[in-house]
Amino acid sequence: MASSSTVSTGDVATAAQYNNLRIDVLDTSSGHSHTGTDSKDLGTLTADLTISQSGASQIEVISTTNDAYLILNSDTDEGQDSEIIFESGGTARGRIEYNHHATANTQLMSFFTADNAVETLKLAGNLATFATAVDLGSNTLTSTGSMQIRTIDYSDGDLAMTIADGGGVTFAQDTTFDGDIAVNGDTITADGDLTINSAGGNVYIQDNLKPQADATYDLGSSGFSWRHLHLEGDITLYGTTSTGADTQITFDGEAQDFYIGLDDGTDDLYIGTGSTVGSNGALSINGDGDIVSYGNITLDSDGAWIYMKGGGTSTNATGIAWTFNTADTRYSEIQMDYDTRASVGFLIHSGYPITIDATTQINFDISGTTYAAIDVNGNLLMNTTTVPTETGSTMSHGILIDQGADDGDAFQIRNSDVAHGFTDVKATDVFFAIRKTSGASGGAMLEAFKDADGDAGYAFLVRGSIAEAPDETTSAAALGVIQLDGNMKTSGTSRVNLGADDNLLCVSSGLDTVMLVKGDGEMYNTTTATVGVYDSYDDAQLVRALDHTRGKGVIKEKWDDFVKYNEQDLVDAGILGDTIENEGLLNVTGLQRLHNGAIWQGYTRQMELQEEVNELKTRLLALEGGK
Repeated sequence: MASSSTVSTGDVATAAQYNNLRIDVLDTSSGHSHTGTDSKDLGTLTADLTISQSGASQIEVISTTNDAYLILNSDTDEGQDSEIIFESGGTARGRIEYNHHATANTQLMSFFTADNAVETLKLAGNLATFATAVDLGSNTLTSTGSMQIRTIDYSDGDLAMTIADGGGVTFAQDTTFDGDIAVNGDTITADGDLTINSAGGNVYIQDNLKPQADATYDLGSSGFSWRHLHLEGDITLYGTTSTGADTQITFDGEAQDFYIGLDDGTDDLYIGTGSTVGSNGALSINGDGDIVSYGNITLDSDGAWIYMKGGGTSTNATGIAWTFNTADTRYSEIQMDYDTRASVGFLIHSGYPITIDATTQINFDISGTTYAAIDVNGNLLMNTTTVPTETGSTMSHGILIDQGADDGDAFQIRNSDVAHGFTDVKATDVFFAIRKTSGASGGAMLEAFKDADGDAGYAFLVRGSIAEAPDETTSAAALGVIQLDGNMKTSGTSRVNLGADDNLLCVSSGLDTVMLVKGDGEMYNTTTATVGVYDSYDDAQLVRALDHTRGKGVIKEKWDDFVKYNEQDLVDAGILGDTIENEGLLNVTGLQRLHNGAIWQGYTRQMELQEEVNELKTRLLALEGGK
């Protein structure tokens, strides 16, 4: 072999040449690599291989296509070891040792530390044995199979847990479990108090929690009470096994105790003060489901209600009744009957006066909207809750109907005795109604209706009664027992009198005016009325006959003897509606026409006399001229 760089098959290397080759390959600072082919090894060393250099030393085994192996083969004989020793300054600090045994489960691999003196980890088959303490730090020790641990110590050396042969576990210190704990046996026994501390978390029980014996153990004690108890589902309380013993829950207050308890003697459930069931009761429920209150019941919360629920389609009414003696006689009641709910709905009944007392106002709502109210001044407010305060509109003990923009009747009175038949105008039983005269501008229209029964009149009767001597003034300041007053607004916000030519009062039929009163008192009536004149009468004598008929203050003259008419003639002519004895009325417009006729008849007679006088004057002049 000529040199370390030229080697041929069959060459024999001398020791010096081999050492040169080893130095070239392994002992250089830059390092060398051997690139072979598949299934070709670098070779087998039959002596120690030492790599020594001043920098870091390493052996790399790289395969570009297959697995790379670093094989330590001590011998094929059983009992030989393969070791990797880690030294520092010529002193062994640790090693990895593999003990060859013929049986796979008995073959061992050991890891030594502490200057190669302590066997820290032993691997035998599928079992890993730690010979020293294991500090996992913040990491987790996980096993997919069984794990055998004899003791667990604190880092300071204090024993924490011991696992005895057979699986018994003893905790020598306080122990925290971060995961689940499964107990396959039936009993957890403590030689004293057993404390479960969740460190501020919760302790969950996923099955039934029962005492070992009935009516023997307590949940909590005096001085060790549970703070809050959250339960869901049924709660059943049993009394003691003694016959007739009461069952109760007592609430220990600072100044007053309260209880909820069952009186086993009467089967009544009581809520009361103190701690003795049945005494100082505030509320009780008997076996029939009746609830008895021994004091006041106050609902002191927004949205608080008392519900009374009947039996659905039952015919029995549901409500509140007031009784005042042992006979349970109902003196007053508030009820709803299922069968009559569509027509009655809610019934308040009392054998005595009913008083609803409020401080400021009583509202009547339907579906959350107030449609009527009674205020503190006794005003009945319809469709509003606002009491008017405008000038001239203030109210006290009055009725206010606020129609909004509606044009229908604001007020109606009906009576089942009435059947007038004006159904195109109003319902047949409406006999009085008030509404706007004009839908856009207001005004008041009072309508009265009367059917054909009874007197043929009085459809609308306005009656005024005064409890003193009526006014007799005949000036513009005169007052009437019944008085109609008309005004208008010219500007500003006040009202003033009508003008002389303004229409003050109209009397009409079908809105056709038949009589008119002007603002200055002038009166007009229709000129198209079918009325008669009195041309067939001696109008002056007929007028005089009226004076004779009334007879008061009449001074007769010789011409009165020539009056040929009497009271009946006046009735026949329509001047009187009937005889004076029958309280016949005077036809004023007829009398005016009679006066017109009398004046005209007097005028024609005057003109006839004038003609006769003129003719006599002519004759007289003719006679005088003939002299």
